[in-house]
Order: sequence, then structure tokens, then C-alpha cells
Amino acid sequence: MTKQELRDYRHLRAEIRQIDDEIEYWYTRAEHCTRAPDKAPVIAGQTDPLPDIIDKISECEKARAEKTKQLINIEEILSNLSAQESRLMRLYYVKGLSWYLVATEMNYSIQHVWRVHGSALNKLESL
Repeated sequence: MTKQELRDYRHLRAEIRQIDDEIEYWYTRAEHCTRAPDKAPVIAGQTDPLPDIIDKISECEKARAEKTKQLINIEEILSNLSAQESRLMRLYYVKGLSWYLVATEMNYSIQHVWRVHGSALNKLESL
């Protein structure tokens, strides 16, 4: 696992939230769609929007599943680290804290945080 993949974690979470919003939007649109009775006259040029909405929901759910799968993969890899290394990596890459705040949160010096980080990266590269 690379640093970039770790940095992507926050972006993946943001993308999932954005996809969730889009799914909610399409479900709301679907709920407000009214269908004409079967024997009602068809107005020229008017089509039923529901199949398109269902397709959009399906596309969004597939995209969400893929992004979630990537997040789970990162979580599984981080679980192979020691508790100290895993916490540090989560604080820095997942929560986005600065090195100073990570050191403060863990009650370590910045130099020690960097050593632990280097050790964790070495382990992740070998996985």
C-alpha cells in the first residue's frame, strides 16, 4: 500500500457521501413520479421517467459499492499494523490531522511519530 492510497481514503469517504446524496435525490424523484393509468391517453413526446430514474439509482449503488470495497480493503490492510501504528495512520490519513496534532493526540514527540510512521509505511509496503 502506498501513501497515495492512504491519502485517497478521505476522498473515498467524501465520494461515498456524495453518491449517497445523489441516491437520495433519485429516490425522492422516484417517489414523486406519477404514472398515468394504463388506459389514459399518451401525450406525444412524453415518456415515463421512472425507468431512467431506476437506472440512475442502480448506477449510483454500483459506484457506492465499488468505493466501499476500496475503503474496506484499506481498513483490512491497516488492521495488520500494531495498535500504535494503526492509530497513528488513522489520525493522519483518515482524520487528516497534522503531524503536530497527531503527536499531541498520542502524547508523543513529533520525531517519535515520524519514526512510527516510517515503520508503518515499511510494513504496508511489504503487504
